[in-house]
Amino acid sequence: MFVRVLLIILLIAVLFSTYVRVSGVDPRNWHVDPETENFAAGQGFQLHTAESPRWSESAQEVMQALSDVATETPRTSVLSGRPADAHITFETRSLVWGFPDYTTVKAVEVEGTTVLAILARLKYGSNDLGVNEARVQGWLDELTERLPPQP
Repeated sequence: MFVRVLLIILLIAVLFSTYVRVSGVDPRNWHVDPETENFAAGQGFQLHTAESPRWSESAQEVMQALSDVATETPRTSVLSGRPADAHITFETRSLVWGFPDYTTVKAVEVEGTTVLAILARLKYGSNDLGVNEARVQGWLDELTERLPPQP
């Protein structure tokens, strides 16, 4: 009886993991304007352009550098957009279950500088436990090493 229950639990876990990994995603639902999009507290992290470091490089150059940093992150790929558009949405999946998180970045040129608006949020659940903020902060740390912002 115990083995049977264990096998049922294991089957449910495998089916759940498969569903999370193969469930479809419509990029239009996630590739939004990170400056104006609202999301529920605890479900991610948002950086507004007013809080962003400023770079002297063009929006496309900053986005290319950030795209390089982001896609070097394990299990991260581009969902929509490209550096030339200065607007990209990345999908990052968790290691064990493959839960997807979506990070949308938009580079904006303001008064001769480039700033970023970033929105990182989860697809499943109600609290990301700070994972998205930590990932975005890691990306920004690496970006500012590769491409130092203005003082």
